[in-house]
Amino acid sequence: NNTLDNIWACIVFSLENLLRLVVLSSLVFYLSFYHYIKILLESSILVSVPLLLLKWRSLPSIAKDSLPVLLLLLVYPLGFLMAYGQHGTPLDWRYYNQAWRAVVPVFLLFIALETHKKPVLNRKWITTALAAGLLIAFALAVAEWFSQPDIRVTLGTNLILVFAATVSVAAIFLLASVTLQPAPRWLLMFAIPVVFAAFATIILSNSRGPLLALLVGVAVLFLFFPVNRNFRTVALAGLIAVMLVTFLHKPSQQRIAEGLHQTQAYFTAEKIRPDPVSLRLEMIRASLHEIMLNPLKIRGTQPLKNLFSEEVNDQLRLPAAGRFDHTHNDFIQAWLARGPLGFIGLLIILSTPLLLTRKNKAARIISLILMFNAVILGMTNTNFTSAFFLKFYIFVSFVLAMSITPSRDPETEPTQ
Repeated sequence: NNTLDNIWACIVFSLENLLRLVVLSSLVFYLSFYHYIKILLESSILVSVPLLLLKWRSLPSIAKDSLPVLLLLLVYPLGFLMAYGQHGTPLDWRYYNQAWRAVVPVFLLFIALETHKKPVLNRKWITTALAAGLLIAFALAVAEWFSQPDIRVTLGTNLILVFAATVSVAAIFLLASVTLQPAPRWLLMFAIPVVFAAFATIILSNSRGPLLALLVGVAVLFLFFPVNRNFRTVALAGLIAVMLVTFLHKPSQQRIAEGLHQTQAYFTAEKIRPDPVSLRLEMIRASLHEIMLNPLKIRGTQPLKNLFSEEVNDQLRLPAAGRFDHTHNDFIQAWLARGPLGFIGLLIILSTPLLLTRKNKAARIISLILMFNAVILGMTNTNFTSAFFLKFYIFVSFVLAMSITPSRDPETEPTQ
């Protein structure tokens, strides 16, 4: 019996560490090799299910302690469905399947690794893996810069916007983890060039929204949360990156200057031009007008001119704004297309980190920072309609939950 128990324990130990390796390697390579990481995460189900079967004696306690996570497995895809169902129908079940595939792999990883004795993943290893991933993303952005000055030409504008938004989420997660609690000196020294690299990567991508989200996130972190003294040093690296890379990267200077000029012109000029900023602001203005006319209506996703009433179309200052099929704003898009249920569904998706970490004070603060960053990003683009961003957001939410011991006192700090 002892021999069989030892063999059993050895198999469980090996499978658990294999899954830990999957999580950490996914954090390292997610930003640079997304398509391969998707396969890796989904194939981890083949390990998670046998591991759960081997832990059959512990399944009742795992299910009891993880009941909110089990509920999230059902509610989260439903929220996505409510927010992004298409073609004018109240519910489009194809989108439920898409969201289900986004959450199931990391859900099974979380449940299969649950031990109730110690954190599933060490916070220092999580931070280090994510930092390595940001450095790889920076290296790729620099390589693109030297081969093609405007990275959007080679990768496409939409992909770059979502990539930059994902880098912004990764950077704010790392920054919050390092500065909201004591960190070893080597990790702090590692975080300084990483934060520099994250800011530089976003600037090199010429993405204004993700840069704004990261800058505002850093400011909010400093002003409203109990950061430790390491914050000034790490944040300074980010500010230096903004100034230095913007100075060296001429396309970024031009886009920032154009953005400021276009914003001012939209609110002050008698006749506005169909530039990117003015078009977005006009779409948002017209969409809010349409929502106020009929807040309960479910409109689906079509070119905006087909969704708008005759009154709203007649008042468009830029007719070109009606040709787009989304508003470049997650919150307005969800309500315009899906009505109030769509907005509620988006809030469910957005609140995932907080739902997973509600019993731990330190992790809950990091969750709030992640959510705030996603809110700012959602005001500049429809990021959650992208599988790339959606899966990364839910993935880092579960990874954060994996660094918490379920049995610890709710107000204690997570184990480092």
